[in-house]
Amino acid sequence: MGVLRDSMRKIYSFLVLSIILISFYSCRKEVEPVPTAAYSFTPLDTCNIPTRVVFNNLSTNATVFRWNYGDGTPVEYKPNPTHIYNTEGIYTIELTAYGKGGMHVERKVVYIVRKPAFDFTVSDTAVFVGDSVRFNCQQQGGIFQNAWLWSFGDGYSTSLKNTAHSYSYPGLYSIVLSGVNSCGTTFIERKNLVHVKEVIFTPVTDFTADHILIATGQIVDFFDLSINNPTSWSWTFQGGSPSTANVKNPANITYFTAGYYDVTLTASNQQGSDTKTKTQYIQVVTTGSAPVPDFIADQTIIMPGQPVNFTDLSVNNPTSWNWTFPGGNPSMSTLQNPTNIFYPFIGSYDVSLTVSNLQGSNTMIKTAYIQVQNIVQSAQITKITVFQFPFPIPPQPQMVNLYFKITDFAATVYIDARSQALLGVTPMSLPVFWNLNPPFQAPVLNQVYKIELWDKKGMMPENDIPINFVQFNLNNYPNHPPTIPLNQNGLIINLDITWQ
Repeated sequence: MGVLRDSMRKIYSFLVLSIILISFYSCRKEVEPVPTAAYSFTPLDTCNIPTRVVFNNLSTNATVFRWNYGDGTPVEYKPNPTHIYNTEGIYTIELTAYGKGGMHVERKVVYIVRKPAFDFTVSDTAVFVGDSVRFNCQQQGGIFQNAWLWSFGDGYSTSLKNTAHSYSYPGLYSIVLSGVNSCGTTFIERKNLVHVKEVIFTPVTDFTADHILIATGQIVDFFDLSINNPTSWSWTFQGGSPSTANVKNPANITYFTAGYYDVTLTASNQQGSDTKTKTQYIQVVTTGSAPVPDFIADQTIIMPGQPVNFTDLSVNNPTSWNWTFPGGNPSMSTLQNPTNIFYPFIGSYDVSLTVSNLQGSNTMIKTAYIQVQNIVQSAQITKITVFQFPFPIPPQPQMVNLYFKITDFAATVYIDARSQALLGVTPMSLPVFWNLNPPFQAPVLNQVYKIELWDKKGMMPENDIPINFVQFNLNNYPNHPPTIPLNQNGLIINLDITWQ
C-alpha cells in the first residue's frame, strides 16, 4: 500500500511540472532585436561657406531616424538627409535610431572650414624714416587657427598676427598679408600703401665771408655754412651793393662807404627756416689811411710739430709787416705771408701782426689763436642717461621695459641692449642710465648716429614697441665736451664721452 502511494505521488508531480512548462512556453512572446545607429557623411563643398553635407544612414534594426545637426537648426526625421552649414565651426552630429527593440544614439563631429577671410589696417600711411607703423589683422569670422605672414615691402617680414614695423629708408612700400589654414592660402596686397619720407630738420644757419675788413670799393664773397640741407637762401647786406641775394654763395658784394655793416642770412627748407644776423660783420675803411691789420692761418688747431702758414688780410696797402709767433719756430717774420711756422709743444699761443705804410702803423693780436694739442682721433660713449621720454597715454599703464639701440640711418645696428632692459620704468623712476661695458667706439666721428629707445614686450623682439630716437654727429663738438646733452623728439638724453 505504501509503495502504491509513492508511485502515485511521483506520477502526480510529473504531471503538474509538465502542465507548468507547457503553460510557460505557450505564453512567452518573441524578443525583438535592439537597433544600432550608424552613419557616414561627406562634405560636398569643401572649404566653402555654406557647405552641404550628405549623410549615409548605416543603421540596423530601426525604422525611424532622428537627426540633430548640432548647429541650432530644427531636428529632422529622414533616412539619408543632406544638410547645409552656413557658419564655420565644429559641430556634433547626433543620430537616434528607433526600432521595435528600443533606440540607440550615435554621435560624430564634423569640421566646417573655409579659407582665411580677413582685412588689415595700418596706423599711418605717411611717416618719416625711423617712425613705427602698427599693422593690425582684422579676421572675419572663423574659429580655426590661421598662420599669418606680413611682408612690409623692404625685405622684412613677420609671422605675428598684429605687429609694428619701422622703415630705414624713404620710399613707397607695398604691404602683403597672407593667411594660411588647412583649406589653403589667402593674401591681400596693397600697392605703395606706406609712404616713408626722409627725416628733415629745420636748417641751422651760419655763414662766412672771404674778407670782413676791407677798403671802400672792395668786393666781398659770402659762403653759406648752414646745416640740415637748406633749399633756399635770403641774404641781406647792409651797406652793400647789391643789398640782397637769393643764391647759396653770393659773390662780388661791393661796399662803397666806410663803416660797420650787418649781414643777415635766412636759410629755409620744407621743415622750416632759421635766421642769423652777424652784427657789424663787415668793416669798411677809407683808402689813404694807415693800414688796418688782419690775417688768417691755414689751420689753428694742430698737433705738435705741424707747420702753419699765415696770410695777410690787411687793408690800406701796408708796405711792411712785422709778425711775432710766441711758441713758434721761427718766432718772428717780416714777410707778408710767412709759411712753415712750426709749434713743437702743446699749448695756446698768441699771434701778433704790425703793418705799416707812410700814413702810420697798427697792430693786431689774436689771443690764443694757435691751439697745439693731441688731436682727437676717436670717441667712446661710456654712459647713456635718460631724463625724459614719452610714456603710454593713460588709461594704459605708464610703465615700460626700457632698452636702447645705437644705430645709424643706414639701418646698421651697433648695439642692441635688449638683454639689458630696465624693467618697470615709470615717470617716477627717471632718470635712468646704462654704463656701457665695453664702451661704444664710434667707427667714424663725422657720421650721424642714433640712440633709439624701445619698450620690451615679452620674449620675442618682434613684439617690442619703438618709442623714439635722438641723433648726433660727434664731429659737431670740436671742444670735445665730456657730456653731450641731446633734446629731440620728446627725449632728453645725456651721453658721457671719452675722447681719444
